[in-house]
Amino acid sequence: MTQTEIPGPVSTPRGVPIMAAKFHLPRIRQPVVQRERLFALLSDGTRGPLTLINAPAGSGKSLLASSWVSAERAPGPATWISLDEDDDLPGVFWTYVLAGLARGGVAVEDIPAPVAEDAVDRRLLMRLAARLSEAPVPVVLILDNAEVLNRQQIPDELDFVLRHAGGRLRLVLITRVDPNLPLHQYRLEGSLVEIRFHELAFTLQEAAELLSGRDVDVTESAVLAFAYRTRGWAAGLRLGGIQARHLGDPALGESDLAAYFRAEVLDTHPPSVRDFLISTCVVDRLPAELAAHLSGVRDAAVTLRALAQARTFVDVGDEEDDCYEYHPLIRDLLRAELRREPCGRARRLHRRAAQWLLAAGRVPEAVQQYAAADDWLDAARVVVGHLPVGYLLTAPPSDATVALLAGLPDGTAGPEAALAAAMLAWRDHDLTECQKYLTCAEELLAEAANGDGITPLKLGIAVTTGALACSVGDPGGALAAATTAQEIHAGQAARGAVVAPSTHALTLWVTGYAHLDLGDLATARQILAAAARASNVPGCEHLRARCLADLSLAEALSGSLMRAWDTAHRALGIGERLDPPTDARCLTVDTALAWIHAERGDCAEARAHVERATAILLVRAEPVAVAVLGLVRCRLLRARSDHAAALVALEECRTAMPSVRLPEWLARRLDVAEAGLLIAQGQSEAAARLLRDCGAVANCDGLLTYG
Repeated sequence: MTQTEIPGPVSTPRGVPIMAAKFHLPRIRQPVVQRERLFALLSDGTRGPLTLINAPAGSGKSLLASSWVSAERAPGPATWISLDEDDDLPGVFWTYVLAGLARGGVAVEDIPAPVAEDAVDRRLLMRLAARLSEAPVPVVLILDNAEVLNRQQIPDELDFVLRHAGGRLRLVLITRVDPNLPLHQYRLEGSLVEIRFHELAFTLQEAAELLSGRDVDVTESAVLAFAYRTRGWAAGLRLGGIQARHLGDPALGESDLAAYFRAEVLDTHPPSVRDFLISTCVVDRLPAELAAHLSGVRDAAVTLRALAQARTFVDVGDEEDDCYEYHPLIRDLLRAELRREPCGRARRLHRRAAQWLLAAGRVPEAVQQYAAADDWLDAARVVVGHLPVGYLLTAPPSDATVALLAGLPDGTAGPEAALAAAMLAWRDHDLTECQKYLTCAEELLAEAANGDGITPLKLGIAVTTGALACSVGDPGGALAAATTAQEIHAGQAARGAVVAPSTHALTLWVTGYAHLDLGDLATARQILAAAARASNVPGCEHLRARCLADLSLAEALSGSLMRAWDTAHRALGIGERLDPPTDARCLTVDTALAWIHAERGDCAEARAHVERATAILLVRAEPVAVAVLGLVRCRLLRARSDHAAALVALEECRTAMPSVRLPEWLARRLDVAEAGLLIAQGQSEAAARLLRDCGAVANCDGLLTYG
C-alpha cells in the first residue's frame, strides 16, 4: 500500500478536510550548505525521546530538520507536521498527528479519531502510546512551528504519550520559544538534546561556502566581518548574500533584511516588547538599569532576562553588572526601525543614554551617545571636562573616542569644541589648523564665565600649546606653556583635586622635549626620565613610548650609547604591544638608533634606520629628529667621499620644514658639518666665512665629529 492509500483521519472534528500539504517537507531552495555537525546533533537527539530545535526566525531550524529527513538520517519512519494557529486545539492537533503517523506507515487506523476540538479522550492517548511502544523501529514525529501550541493541555498530552511509548517515539520540536513541557525533568534525566541559535549559527567556513554559492566575490576578511555582524544568523547571511556584490558595504541587503526582521522577528513580539527593544537599542552594552531608564519599564531586568533565555538575539554580557548585548546585526536593524519613528525620538534616547552613562562614569560611551545625537558641543564638553586633560593628545590611534571626535563638524560652537579640534589637528600633524583652533579656544575662553569647567579648559589649552610649540621648534613657548600647566596643577592640588597621571606626564614631556630642543641634554634626560616614570600607568602606553624614545635620543646625543640603546629598545618593546605604534615613537627611536650605529661605524644599520625615519618625516616632522637625521646622513655620505651629495643632504635638512625652526645648537652643528665638507673640497675661505657667520671657531680642530 502506498503512503497516500494508508487509512487515517480525513477531516478534523469540525469536518474540515485534512490539509495534506502540512505533511510535506518544506521546499529546499539551493544552494544548501550540508552541515554534518548539525546532522550529527540531530541524529544524537533522536536516539532519545525529545529533541528541541529552538532559535529565532531565520536561523535555519526547518531547513536543518527537513534536510536531515531528506538525507534519510532518521532512525525510523519520520512524520512531518507543519503546525499553524488553528492546531492549538487538542482535537485538531491529535487528528493531524494520527493522520500523519498513518501516512508514515504507523498502524493507527484502529485508533478512533477525536470527536471534539477542545478535548480528546484519555483512552486515545493511552492506545496511541501502546501502539507506538509496539513499533519495530523508532517513530520520529517532527512538529514544525511548535510555538503555536500555547495551551498547556497539548504539551501535557505530548508528555504523557512520550513517556508511555516505551522509548519508541522520538519527538522533535521546531520552535521559536521553549514549549510548556517539563524540560527541566528531561534535562535531569539526560533525555533531552537542545539545538539552539549558537549551534545553528554558521561558522566562518560555512558562511564562506554559503556566500560563494551566491556568486558573490568574497574575501576572507569580508566573510569574517559579515559573519561577525550577522553572528552566523542564516537569514542575515542568505538575504545579504543575495544582493551583495561588495561585502564591505554596510547597507548590503538591508531592505530585504529589514523587511524580514520586521515581519518575522519584531512583529512576533507584543507591542510593549517591540517598543522596549527599539528604545534600548541605542547602546552597544545594555545594563538593566540603563534599559529601565531608556524604556520606562521598571522591571527591565526581567524583560531582558526573558529575552536572553529565549535566545531572541539577546546575549548576557557581564553578569555581575546585569548587562546585556543585542547581536550586532539585530541592533543595527532595531536602530533602523528607530529611525522610522517620529522625528526626534532617536535623538532624545541617545541623550538620555549619554546622561545616564556619564553619571555612571562611563565617559567614552557617553561621548559616543552625544555624538550619535548629533550633539557635538556636549560631546566635546564631556571629553574636555571628564577625561584626563590632554587625552586626545596621548590616546592610541585606535582609540574609539579619538575616531569619534574626528567627525566633529567644523565650526562647532564652544571653547571645548575648539580645543578638541586643536588636539586632533596636532595628532594629524596639521600644525596650522592646530594653531587656528587653539587661538579660537583662547578667545572663547576669555568670553566664558568662570565655573567648574574653566580649569580643565585652561589646562588643556596649556598642554596643547606646549605640544604645538615642541612640534614647531619653539622651546621657549613650550617651557612657558609647561609652566602655566604646572601652576594649574599646583592650584588643583591646593584644592584637593587629583591631577591625572597622563596629564602630569604630558607636561613633563613638553618640558623635557623643550630642553632637548635647547641642547640642555642633562636636564632633558632628567625630565624625560621622570616623564617616562609618570606615564608608567595603564592607558599611557603611547605616551610612555614617546617619552622613552625621546630619552633615548637625548642619551645618544650625550654620548651614552649603551644607555641610549637600552632605552630605545624599551620603547620598541612597548611598541610591539601597541596597535599600531605611533609615528613619533618610530621616528625618534629610529633617529636615535641611526646616531648610535653611525657612532659605532655600522654604516649599513645606520642607513637602514635613516631610511625608516625619513619615510615617517614625509607625514610628520620633529625639529630635533630632522636635524639629527641630516647630520647622520651627511656623515654616511662623507664616509663614501660623496661630498656633493652630503652638501645636498644638509641643504635638504634645512629646507625640509619651512614652517618649523630647527634647534639652534643643531643648526650650528649643521653649519660646522657643511664647513668640514667645504674644507674637504678645498674651499677653505667659504668654510671660514660660514663658520664666522654662525659664530664658530674657524679651524679644523674646532669641527665637531659630525663635521
